Amino acid sequence: LKDPARLDELAGDPARQRELFPRLLLIAQAGYLAYSGIMLLLLNLAPDAALPASLHMAVPPASWADGSALGLPVGYGLGIVLASCICLPSFYFYSLLAGVRMSWLQIASIVVRGSAANGVMLLGILPIYVAIALGLLVTNAPAEWLGPTLLFGLLLPFVAGLWGLREIYRGVMHVGATLSIDCQRECF
Repeated sequence: LKDPARLDELAGDPARQRELFPRLLLIAQAGYLAYSGIMLLLLNLAPDAALPASLHMAVPPASWADGSALGLPVGYGLGIVLASCICLPSFYFYSLLAGVRMSWLQIASIVVRGSAANGVMLLGILPIYVAIALGLLVTNAPAEWLGPTLLFGLLLPFVAGLWGLREIYRGVMHVGATLSIDCQRECF
């Protein structure tokens, strides 16, 4: 992911797709697992009155005793895989409409590349978020500040997902640029 040109080269080689796909999926899952682990720690350190009643939202339970702590890592990890699986037919259909003929494995690799970029972006944002959240926890900040901070942390993967979307766009554009001119539509 550090060398986009090399990744584009690997993604363009159909023989390397079977090698590239599991590596990128492992990077994505490791990023989400680390992020959800840190979020679990922060949720367990937060006081019970972390959210003001005016938000009408509740922070999900994250207790180690009743097993609800497993919900966050499983939700993030399984959610990203299921969301990708649901979107794969759409990506395939839209690539055909644009005149870019890609295999299912190429499209899956591009989507997992976006998820891996998202996981890496989350790990990059994590130290800044943890510094802010721990600062609020250590200083016993009012619930009006801590509640929105925790909710932002739970929604941060969706915000960071824009970086993954950019990587999916880059991957499709690279595959489209490498195809012969008779294989592309002019609108693409």
